[in-house]
Amino acid sequence: MVKNKKVVAFLDGDRGGALNLKKLMQTVKIDYVAIAPPGKEVEDLKLDEIKEALENKKPVEDYLLESKEGLKEYRDYIKKVVGQLKALIINEDGDVLKEIPVSELVDYLSSTEDPVHTIVMDGIVTQRLLDVSVKKGVKKIVGLRKGVVVREPAEIEVLTFGD
Repeated sequence: MVKNKKVVAFLDGDRGGALNLKKLMQTVKIDYVAIAPPGKEVEDLKLDEIKEALENKKPVEDYLLESKEGLKEYRDYIKKVVGQLKALIINEDGDVLKEIPVSELVDYLSSTEDPVHTIVMDGIVTQRLLDVSVKKGVKKIVGLRKGVVVREPAEIEVLTFGD
């Protein structure tokens, strides 16, 4: 079907276009996103508008990050971990203190003395991670998505980029 091909999703320039992308991403690996001008549907575009939208296509990761509130400042960090199952340990100044596998994150947090301000990870934010992070004074966790969380601590801001 689309194996070994680059896939461009060409979306309507409205909320429906973004919803259609979510559905499409559940069945097909999307590489790029092209968007019709705001308020316009793809089928109503003139040739020059189609060319411009395709020339301005973005990698799907960039589109997803830009469409989510609060994630822009973490864009470079997210690009480093996405697809890698890694976590970045970041201090208050934005410096990466450590890069570790997500599977070792809870153990690392339990034993470290490092001043952890933010965690950016290609993994699921779990209750166990949140509980350990509160004890360490972590302020933000940026993860792929949120798992089953019963008690989300008010002290930690959780942002997700994959859902």
